[in-house]
Amino acid sequence: ISRVIGLTSEAGKKRNGAAARVDLRGGIGVLANNDDPDVRHQVSIDGFPGPILIKSSNIELLSEGGDGNFKREITVGVGRGTINDADAQAVLVENSQKLDSEILNGGSMRSRGNVKAMEKFVKKHLNGVSQKQSSCPILIKLTDLNIARAFNRYAFGDDDVQVADPLNRSFQKALRKFPRNKENNPVLVQFESHRISEDRFEPKKMRLGPQRVESVKHGAIQIYPCALKQYLDSLEVRYADPTRDDIMIQHEIFLDYGVDEATDYAKHAVAMGEASRLTPGVLAQVDPQAFWSAILWLRPFINAL
Repeated sequence: ISRVIGLTSEAGKKRNGAAARVDLRGGIGVLANNDDPDVRHQVSIDGFPGPILIKSSNIELLSEGGDGNFKREITVGVGRGTINDADAQAVLVENSQKLDSEILNGGSMRSRGNVKAMEKFVKKHLNGVSQKQSSCPILIKLTDLNIARAFNRYAFGDDDVQVADPLNRSFQKALRKFPRNKENNPVLVQFESHRISEDRFEPKKMRLGPQRVESVKHGAIQIYPCALKQYLDSLEVRYADPTRDDIMIQHEIFLDYGVDEATDYAKHAVAMGEASRLTPGVLAQVDPQAFWSAILWLRPFINAL
């Protein structure tokens, strides 16, 4: 787990500060302070299609001793019992221990739940740590890509980041005490989707993002409520890319929180200046859960742009 730093191209500058995962397979070795700065590593960056090759000097490894562990790992989950439930619960967890929770109702429960959890974190739990903990890396995992990107951009120094109204008011309130990235106390906010993972280091032919897009273009998809007992809060989608020689029916389970969540997702990306992430080819790679929700609520999603 790392952060992208020091890129100088126009495309690279947009990626600076972003949470990233580094692929160290293939005999490349361990990324560390003594790594050759000109060696390039495959990097998967939150919110950006890829992976891309980046020099070691442009990768900041945020872990203790290179082992990938953080003293403080904050996670947020937003869930409900079934897709018919009107309420959801936003849960704040630190190092596998529940810190707080809040019952939500109404629209946009995932994005609101992530922001509400961060409000509780900075208000009640950020400063309640030992001196030893206060000078160690903090990893925060959020389940909404827009909200994760927005908080991470602020932590890295972007004072102008905002999301769409009306959630922006709560977001700005949480920013007042949100930790900033410092040399002795690095902060990284990472996107951690529930149910479906984004494309990362799969071989190009095996990446599912392009297959999702082609299946939609050819109408080769079916979305329906999941009947599995452990996933009654979810929808299922089966799809196939008919342009491939080796046609395979793919199966994914995803969370959908209704039309308001889908349309607000688009509005947040636009408010953040990241509307390019909403193009089908990108969204299907970087946030497949949001992609399927956009397809499910296609007309209102497009009208929100």
